[in-house]
Amino acid sequence: MLGLLCPFVGCVAGCESKPSASASPSRPAEKVYTVRGKIVMLPMAGKPTTQLVIHHEAIDDFVNPSGKRGMASMEMPMPVSADVNLAGFAVGDVVEFDLSVWYKPQFSAVETFRVTRMTKLPADTALKFGEAAPTLAPTNANTNH
Repeated sequence: MLGLLCPFVGCVAGCESKPSASASPSRPAEKVYTVRGKIVMLPMAGKPTTQLVIHHEAIDDFVNPSGKRGMASMEMPMPVSADVNLAGFAVGDVVEFDLSVWYKPQFSAVETFRVTRMTKLPADTALKFGEAAPTLAPTNANTNH
């Protein structure tokens, strides 16, 4: 799991600490990114080491606490909000999902992240995997939320 999570943590927190996998904070997410990808793994009842894993497209406007923009496409585990029902999804499904991100005070690090919405797309939807192409220049992340 750490091997899959570390690339995301590296993008959002410089691999200094892992975002919490606890419940979503009671406040609204500071950032919500609409992302497309393909389901690689689904959680299985009775197998606590299984989880939702999605190979997602690049997130061009992703902002990490350092102010760097963009996250390359990658395969990563995705904690899921309790109100997202995974019934009806299967490995190999092409999906669109909202990746909600909560930050620690002063935008210093990622507190947690969650899939807060997910819908199935047509099976023939073409996905584009690769490097991010940020549409905005790096910014002072402390003022960008």
